[in-house]
Amino acid sequence: MAGGLAVSSRQLAALRLLRRRLVQAVPLMLGVVVINFVLIHLDYHEVPADVRPAMNRRIFAALKRGGSYGVVDHSAKEGTGDTVAKTLHRMDKTLVIKEATAAGFRLEKEGQMLSRPEDTRDFSVVKERDKSDRFVLKFVKP
Repeated sequence: MAGGLAVSSRQLAALRLLRRRLVQAVPLMLGVVVINFVLIHLDYHEVPADVRPAMNRRIFAALKRGGSYGVVDHSAKEGTGDTVAKTLHRMDKTLVIKEATAAGFRLEKEGQMLSRPEDTRDFSVVKERDKSDRFVLKFVKP
């Protein structure tokens, strides 16, 4: 029982996770926190296109000067934008760079440690795990 309601242990665990995420997100939404580093790992493609500009601006506002913003995601074919985000769970690296720099970030570095040039980028990363090329981008707040 949680607050007079019958709740399973699974539901209670989900509620605790949601509460923890909200507690972490509210200061960022209110703009009262200055942070050093933000990392979006394999989820940028999940953020709706109409939400990403505001998200990037809020991250920019929350980071201290010189702070880093990292984006790691599964590579889509160049020029596809976010058209395969829901089907293949991939994102066009050039679109991420365009959106982050539009929010004020400067691209500082691109890592190659997760690069897989043999990836054809035409399959769902959900169906074929650990075979995708991934881009690693480090942006900095000037």
